[in-house]
Amino acid sequence: VPGRWDCQHLHRRHQASPMGVDGTMVSRAPTTVFLAICSCTRLATAFILCSQYSPWSQTHLEMSASSISIANHGEPAGEEESDAAQSLMELASRHFASQALHAFVKMGVPDILGADFMSIDQISGLLDEGISSSNSQRRKVNRDGVLRIMRLMAAEGILVQSRTPTNGNSSKEEQVVTFGLTAKGKLLKRGSQQTLASVVLHWMEKPLWNAWSELPGYVVGDCVAGHDNGEGGNEAEDVLPFEKANGMSSDDFYCQENAESLKNANEFVRYISAEEERAVLSGFNWSQLSGKTVLDVGGHRGKLMGIIASKYPEIKCRCFDLPEVVSSVAAPEGVELLGGDIFDGNLPSCDIIFMKHFLDKVMWKEKEAIQILSSCREALPDDGQIIIAEAVLPDDCANASGTNRLHLYVDVLFLLVGREAARTESEWNSLVEKAGLRIDWITATSAPSCYIIVLSKTS
Repeated sequence: VPGRWDCQHLHRRHQASPMGVDGTMVSRAPTTVFLAICSCTRLATAFILCSQYSPWSQTHLEMSASSISIANHGEPAGEEESDAAQSLMELASRHFASQALHAFVKMGVPDILGADFMSIDQISGLLDEGISSSNSQRRKVNRDGVLRIMRLMAAEGILVQSRTPTNGNSSKEEQVVTFGLTAKGKLLKRGSQQTLASVVLHWMEKPLWNAWSELPGYVVGDCVAGHDNGEGGNEAEDVLPFEKANGMSSDDFYCQENAESLKNANEFVRYISAEEERAVLSGFNWSQLSGKTVLDVGGHRGKLMGIIASKYPEIKCRCFDLPEVVSSVAAPEGVELLGGDIFDGNLPSCDIIFMKHFLDKVMWKEKEAIQILSSCREALPDDGQIIIAEAVLPDDCANASGTNRLHLYVDVLFLLVGREAARTESEWNSLVEKAGLRIDWITATSAPSCYIIVLSKTS
């Protein structure tokens, strides 16, 4: 759930196990699937609505069947302007694909196809059988609708399209068009252990989708959003977009009122958690820490340290969290669980400190984050290091691609539910310097929410 990924551990300061919250966000697996899902069209719409009352709106594009012209100049568009218009229209239409993807998954087409290639008639027939068995009053499946959705999914790389000759006739007119799942498409099968069907159902369902329409009013005021408050005011609203659209907070919606939505969100979290665990293992050379003691600060019940200990038994793994978190559970093999409070300033001895999503803005104010880093610095020897697994937004967003680009999408998604933004690389540098530390290096991993940031003491 955006803004509160783990519904069992609330992201609220100083409540039950703030150190145990695993604020996972998004996975790269694969990034292109998420780029197809992310509704950046709604962000573009919000941008346009916000600009209606600003100097940005002085230039308007006029499009006709024969040409594209700039209203201020009245001149035919050149090649560069035509390319720009084409690119803008593609941006504005991306939600067509994400909503078609939602229908594709909700209808269960990935599970119907499985490993097979099927024609539209075969797919429609199986869909019709499923509907008839559950509701005898419903009308037949719209075959034309199925075909059009399948074609768009093929264009987005979810399906591969093939032609099969009928009765030995190889002419194009006599061939049957069939569709099968690509590697991306197979990630949408609900029955598979690693499925992204849950994120499609979660991100595209009406409550979250409708919240995008309230973004302009939240950012710049209700008049821009088309809601005049009757007083001529144009101030940004305090009510979060999700709450404005649904009449309740995202916490209440997902954890009290909608079991199916919560199920989809939690399935997604489990998938992302597994992706991040793999990213942490592969994104850092743990073998170089042989014979050293690694302390996971805010590591909850030591699951991640247990994974590291099983692969690198020569590393002494310790996990530090609140006493009420670690006292009632058995430690994973090779891991020592230790209870305490990081704000007491008495961290257990170690050579390396590891933190995963423990410095997230949603948990601490900046002065508290600096205090945590300072406590870590004091606990380390002179040659000690701090390894942080956190999201890092690019300073230069215009050139963002792949992992960085995906996280920019999700960062705006978090705005709908009031979650704080992730830090940029410059903000990370500023934060750690205030605690007497420096960044040795930052590297991306296979998970967008899990960059590896390595810190050491300044001289």
